[in-house]
Amino acid sequence: MRRHLEASRLSADLEIAMEARIFLRYAWLKLNCRILYLLIGAFGPQRLAGTAQLVQKLVRGIGETLREFQSAAQLPEPDGA
Repeated sequence: MRRHLEASRLSADLEIAMEARIFLRYAWLKLNCRILYLLIGAFGPQRLAGTAQLVQKLVRGIGETLREFQSAAQLPEPDGA
């Protein structure tokens, strides 16, 4: 997330929708990680496989979103822009 923030500060044309989507996925991931941490402490890791798989799916989704952002940020500017 830190690298993304640095890259977005340097970007001249931020897309609010993309930034909001990245932020919401990141916030959702952090919330799920905290819940998972508490549940593991309460019930043990064996009973929480489904929750761990959900968090893993969220992590993959954030990675895909960041790759999309990086690809869009590296596109050359059109002439006259």
